[in-house]
Amino acid sequence: MNQANLSQKVKFGDCDAAGIVFYPNYFAWFDPTFHSWLLPHGGHGALVTRLGAIGIGLMQVYRPNG
Repeated sequence: MNQANLSQKVKFGDCDAAGIVFYPNYFAWFDPTFHSWLLPHGGHGALVTRLGAIGIGLMQVYRPNG
């Protein structure tokens, strides 16, 4: 499986009062990682063309139970 790694420094403003990362920040970090994975594969346009797709979904997220 192909992987892409991107280091992200978690800043004070990324967290709530308890020091836990505010979950929407993860989505902002996923996007550049996804695009860094796409670059060696020819970028978004090349992958869409190869798959015969209109676009590519970045992720599938489920709401936690509770």
